[in-house]
Amino acid sequence: MIGLGFDCTSRARQQSFFGPPDGLGWDGSVLALDVRMSAGGAFRLNTDPRQLVDPLIWDGAALHVDGVDGDDGNSGFGSMDGDFTNAKRSIHAAFSAGNATGAAYRILIKSGEFEGSAFTKNGQIEPAYPVAVIGWNGPVWYRTGPFEAEWSDAGGTYSAGITSLNRVFRTDVRTENGLYSELVQANDLVACQATVNTWFKDGSVLHVNIGRAPGPRDIAAIRNFNGARFLDHSDDLYLENIHIEGGITGALHCDAAADRNVVGVSCSFRYSSPSNTASPLDAVRIRRTNGLIAFFDCDASCGAKDGWSFHQDDANAMQVVLSNCTSFENGAFSATSCNAVTAHDSVIAAIVGGRFGYGCAGTTRCVRKFGQWMRCFAACLLCLVGPSFTGSGLIRAQEISARETVVIGNDRGGKIRTKLAKLAVIRANGQKIELRGRVCYSTCTLYLGLPQTCVLPDTSFGFHGPSNYGVRLRPEAFEYWSHLIAAHYPEPLRGWYLKTGRARINTYYRISGTELIRMGLAQCAPTPKQS
Repeated sequence: MIGLGFDCTSRARQQSFFGPPDGLGWDGSVLALDVRMSAGGAFRLNTDPRQLVDPLIWDGAALHVDGVDGDDGNSGFGSMDGDFTNAKRSIHAAFSAGNATGAAYRILIKSGEFEGSAFTKNGQIEPAYPVAVIGWNGPVWYRTGPFEAEWSDAGGTYSAGITSLNRVFRTDVRTENGLYSELVQANDLVACQATVNTWFKDGSVLHVNIGRAPGPRDIAAIRNFNGARFLDHSDDLYLENIHIEGGITGALHCDAAADRNVVGVSCSFRYSSPSNTASPLDAVRIRRTNGLIAFFDCDASCGAKDGWSFHQDDANAMQVVLSNCTSFENGAFSATSCNAVTAHDSVIAAIVGGRFGYGCAGTTRCVRKFGQWMRCFAACLLCLVGPSFTGSGLIRAQEISARETVVIGNDRGGKIRTKLAKLAVIRANGQKIELRGRVCYSTCTLYLGLPQTCVLPDTSFGFHGPSNYGVRLRPEAFEYWSHLIAAHYPEPLRGWYLKTGRARINTYYRISGTELIRMGLAQCAPTPKQS
């Protein structure tokens, strides 16, 4: 998980807020739907995600994967968790070795990048037992296409030998939601040469026109391989720190009829790309599961159709919870009815916190359930949907959290995803923010971009660049997160942050409230004296 600061401890006192209402039909024996609201108004499900899957996973063997120094001829076993001396090189080789143990197991993947068919060998190798797949000490990125390419000047376009693809993105230019910007497929090479931000496939050669020569990592060509596809795996599945880009049937696709739980933590599933553009599929597609589907701080965006999609089909009892998850910019090709979240049949779903946006193609909505529509706009506080539930829980959540003014005391920051979800709630409710503490560090400074924020002259504001709990990010990740942070600052603070403020990782650039007021921030009225 990306943390903006090294101090990621929440200091807000947690308060019990909401349990499942009558009529939802939620089975509390599967998961107690215990939603907590912090003193600042943020919502979170009160549970330990690792406790939601088969406990034998955590007692089972640990297979190690190192995409750089590993070798699929190695055993994959280490003397302890995190010993990559005998690591496998591909994820699917670790699946094979884990299956050979005949019991539940874990796959620990050294943080890094994997591409092509390295995950499930293009759908050929799946786990056969309960399994956890975990990015070790950082994120694991898997893309169905290459992370780097060598581009040659083709006269009006730049070309590389990349085959079998239907979606191409620019990684150097992001959308307002921080996603890659998609290039448009040109009708022919001449049209591609004449039109910036287009691509054309000429046999085994990919041509792109972005108005200049692309850098080696500027283009994400999503090839027609399977993402994290599990058609036969029917046991508990746990994913943590796993980020999937691409997948012909979805970046994450679980399809087996099964009695099991599926849990994801700090993952992303994006840019699904079908081999047949007439049949676009979702970023996350989970079907036919009797049990709990739970995702925490995860994203499903740029699906070729929907973002999050849950189908019960012939299963009896699928319960879904999304806790502080996100989904944006879904829909491509001829797709219609493109939703951030959709649940079908008799699926019961709870959405706790998070941010969801409209799609890019056809008829679009934020959240769809059965025949009932619930529009979440910029922030979803607490949405509950079920066969006989009318959605009054959403209204109640909004009414309780909508206060005219939110006063922030000393705040030393925390997880960026959590803070952004909180900001979305405040913005949606039109609340005023008064920053009245002695210190406002790290993610606390994101309040400065809200339209009704004021500061005290004596408050000390601390700025620094994004990191993975103090560890420097890869250059492209650093650019992505720092621009996302900067987007929440007003000018001229935004420009200063990108030029100077993000340079420090483990220390702060401190700016007084007085200086921010000179930059144009509103000054709060003096704190009333106690009589």
